[in-house]
Amino acid sequence: MSRAKLPSAISRVRNSLRPFYNMRQEQTFRSRTTPTFWKQIQAVRQEAGKNDYSAILSIVEDNRAYPFPGLGNTFPTEESKTPNPQFGHLRPLKLANELGLQVARLNHHASRVKPALESLAAINDHLIAGRLMEVEAALAAHKKSHGLSLIVLKKDLLAALERSGLPGLSRRYKVLTAHAQSTAWALLAHYVYDLIDPTYNPTRAVQRWLRLAERRVAEHPWFARILQDEVLTRIEGAPAMSCSLLRYSATSLLDLAILVWRKRNIHSREQAVQDAYSNLASPLKSILEDRFTAQPIQVSRMYSRKARLPDVEIYRTSFFFDDIASVVQWRSEFHGLIFAERYEGVPVNIDSNGRRLSDAADQIAADPTRMNRIIEGLADWENGFLGDNPDVERRSFLLAVVVAESVRRLSRNPQGDPSEIAELLADTDDIQFFTSSGTLKQLRDSDLACNSLLLTFVLWELIYRRDRTQDNELDRRLAFMRLFAGNSPLVEVLGQIAVANPSAATLLAKTCSRTFLERLFMMMSSVKDVLEARLSICRWLIDRKDPSSDNLQEESEALVRELANLEARSDLDSTRVHVDEESIREWFETLHATSVTRYKQTALAEGPVTSFGSLLTFFSTVEKAVDDFTAETQIGSEFLLVAIVDATLKAFVSDRTFGLDAYLSRRIRHGTLNGHVMTPITRVLGQLTDHVKLHGRAHDSSDHSGALVFAQEFREFLSSELDHARKDVIQIRSPEHPQGLIQAQWRTAGNIQHLDAMIARVRGRVIETGGSYDIFPDIYSFCWDCLESDLAQLRLYMLREFAPAATRKLSELYEHLSSADRALVFPYLHECRDTLEARVQEVCGWFIRPVFRRDRYNLKMLISTTLSIVRELDYEYAFTEDVVVSDDISLNRGSFDVFGDALFVLLGNAARHGKRDGNIHVDAQILPGKKNVVKLDITSEVDSRERYLDARARIDTALTNDYQAIAQAAVQEGFSGLMKLAGVMRRVRSPDVQLQVTGDEESLKINFSLILPSEITVTRMRG
Repeated sequence: MSRAKLPSAISRVRNSLRPFYNMRQEQTFRSRTTPTFWKQIQAVRQEAGKNDYSAILSIVEDNRAYPFPGLGNTFPTEESKTPNPQFGHLRPLKLANELGLQVARLNHHASRVKPALESLAAINDHLIAGRLMEVEAALAAHKKSHGLSLIVLKKDLLAALERSGLPGLSRRYKVLTAHAQSTAWALLAHYVYDLIDPTYNPTRAVQRWLRLAERRVAEHPWFARILQDEVLTRIEGAPAMSCSLLRYSATSLLDLAILVWRKRNIHSREQAVQDAYSNLASPLKSILEDRFTAQPIQVSRMYSRKARLPDVEIYRTSFFFDDIASVVQWRSEFHGLIFAERYEGVPVNIDSNGRRLSDAADQIAADPTRMNRIIEGLADWENGFLGDNPDVERRSFLLAVVVAESVRRLSRNPQGDPSEIAELLADTDDIQFFTSSGTLKQLRDSDLACNSLLLTFVLWELIYRRDRTQDNELDRRLAFMRLFAGNSPLVEVLGQIAVANPSAATLLAKTCSRTFLERLFMMMSSVKDVLEARLSICRWLIDRKDPSSDNLQEESEALVRELANLEARSDLDSTRVHVDEESIREWFETLHATSVTRYKQTALAEGPVTSFGSLLTFFSTVEKAVDDFTAETQIGSEFLLVAIVDATLKAFVSDRTFGLDAYLSRRIRHGTLNGHVMTPITRVLGQLTDHVKLHGRAHDSSDHSGALVFAQEFREFLSSELDHARKDVIQIRSPEHPQGLIQAQWRTAGNIQHLDAMIARVRGRVIETGGSYDIFPDIYSFCWDCLESDLAQLRLYMLREFAPAATRKLSELYEHLSSADRALVFPYLHECRDTLEARVQEVCGWFIRPVFRRDRYNLKMLISTTLSIVRELDYEYAFTEDVVVSDDISLNRGSFDVFGDALFVLLGNAARHGKRDGNIHVDAQILPGKKNVVKLDITSEVDSRERYLDARARIDTALTNDYQAIAQAAVQEGFSGLMKLAGVMRRVRSPDVQLQVTGDEESLKINFSLILPSEITVTRMRG
């Protein structure tokens, strides 16, 4: 018997791909559905031997009969196929095999790859020489002959910036992605845009895009691995490198050739890489080594500030010319420190120049006082690939990277002078971005730090800046209070520290914001202490010529005025829903200063003529395909502002120190809600129980146990309902609280319309003011806009679900009583209902937007808003309203809060106790001769003389001086009735405070006349 002859490699390939033969032509008249061919190509890749690559490629590559360009992309001309998602499911081979296959593909196409490399080299020459017209022509010719590629995309966008600045960069990006916004091509273009954008710090851009890549690399490596490799430059491990080769091969052959060249120069210890490069066709090696080994690169003039160059711009430039060996080697050596903890245990390939960074880190760890001299000694290394020696500002970026490595070494081997180390850390800007929390905590826990209160605080401050958790914030405060544990004034201690540690003293002073000082519970016993301490800190920094002295001078003047007006202030800590504005502003200015600067500069560069459509186009609740990148590929000032708003809204809602979550913890979860509703109901039920027991003793034969059961069961039911409300309903919606009514989402059609309007308003004001406009108040106000519908839902829940359920339970329990028990219970039943209704109305008053953040607040708007909220409290309200108030009357924040509480009480009572279809008249005016005093009149009508007399009696009782102690207690417990209003009036310490009630028994009208200052200073209570 003769053995069957095994099919050759070529036969196996043809058999595997036979289903796709001539499919490209057939698609024109059969179906336009893109065929799925990756499984067959993966089979070919896995089964082929190294000796078969040449023969296989001659069949597969650029064969017009197949619906794919080859075993990867070649010279794509369509953005949607650069990179090509049809190769997305391919899996990498072992490194040696993947390298062999990809080098074989380059060799197979050498006749086309070589001119593409020559064209790329010519583009580099024109860019470096500043020949912008020639660059534009060369780019157009290159794309016509050699298609699209990531490496040329970088040159294209950089040339646009050189020609026309940021507006030109933006326009060019939009042209390049106009028909491909949902594709990975646009995503990669956005990555390049962010790195080139002179308003965006490149270290922040790198971190942002690396986070995005690492979130997606497991499920979508076909584009995420490219981003990861672009950022990291050096990929650790053979599997990761093999995956990078595969993903670049699906982008373009030019990108693949540059990647192989980069890996050859970075991974000199990886023998498989070196062997593969040695097999590259001679013409390709020749041009790579001749034209891409070294070039005298120039940093774009767009990155210089007043003729001086920040050293981080040298790092930025390395990303645009990483096809040059000297540049990519330089960046790889830098990344050996920037990503040192990622590379732990992996050999790092560095030459003698690269080892200078490591040696410098050792020297600084050993003697921090030599830091500046050591960093200056690295200047020639940092300028290494540049064509000249630019005038560089203080080398802050190099300093942060090297000192971060010194910290890692100190954490492993803590030794030295802790005072010098504290000064080193305080003098190094942004070091927390290059050091992990684990490293900082390891050094903090060392004996070295434990013996130095100053070093301990500095480390806690850096840990907090890196990871802003509630625990870290508390620990840094405790460390601060231990450092200042004596009775000496703050600035006196700062002066003592500044003698040996000037940078550490400045860091301590800048930490002492007003919000921070308010939380120093062991040091600050009053508002006056806080104001005086903050004023002394401002003056201390001004005396030291701090760069922020101008702003500090303004703050000092404001603090002096506030101290002078200390007696005319409201100490009311309202139960109304609250997010501490000053704390979130401090968070905003600390975390988003660079983002805000980038937004403003971009808006100014775009100018007033740039238009944009509604964000509904890009953001909606509709689920998009996982590979649709439309929302992520948008650029422009509006999308920068959206990112800032999104982050701020998350903190506004979820931050446990100052956010809505903090309010819920204080007011809802920890007893205020339960006590506010249960305490008066328990008192009524207690009176019922006492009455039943007295009745039983007076009538020995009577059995009224049913009435006692009524009281007990209703108390248990109400307590259970309140537990459900506070634990499940009045919560921020999350997987742990799926029934939570607080969503605070901006991605709804209504809120996106608010966002569109806010963006247009802010953008216009930024342009009008030349970038000086403060955007925070608008963002803070928008956060409340997003919460508005949730607060309405909470009010509706209390009115339409909680209250009716409790009322029904009362009725059910009452129906089951005997006639004798009903007679005993009846008076208390109505008191329970009335008390419950009043308390639910008061709780609804908690869920009202407290402020509309502006420099001044419009009284007429406040009145109109309060009327609309009161109207929704009851379906049966049918009152009409007349508001006679000048638009010119405005309030400061303190007066706004007090007027807001007063209006809700007075208008709520007018609606609840007045005629359902009556009229409510509101009038406000400035008192003659008193510029800052407002007289507010609210007039309502009742429907009978009996109701009028009853209302006057209740009002007089609530406002009589005999009830002052009760009113004070009402304020403390958060009541929102007339007693609370009486308490509010007494707590505003000013001669211009008055509340009067008059009535007309004949017309059945009742008038409240309220006189309050329009300028009240408010104490922000600690929480």
